[in-house]
Amino acid sequence: MSESPEHLFLKNQFLQIVEDFSSTKVYGYTEADRKKYDMSCIILRDWERPLVGQAMWSNEKGLDKDIRTLVTSERADIWAYVIKNTIK
Repeated sequence: MSESPEHLFLKNQFLQIVEDFSSTKVYGYTEADRKKYDMSCIILRDWERPLVGQAMWSNEKGLDKDIRTLVTSERADIWAYVIKNTIK
């Protein structure tokens, strides 16, 4: 499924916020681990990935998969889920 402009905007905004507020030089990029995550951050000094996240705009059926993917991540301690406010 291709990304909508809204989905892409949400991911990019989230990554920009993380980068702006970070004092540890967090580098954000999208499509981590062969598109497993919509976004992730790497701390440059040690290459750990403390945060992974997903953005859900319209595919309500993907909610369960997204949450299961996030909470089973063995490399991240922080999970972010950006979701449209009208999703049921």
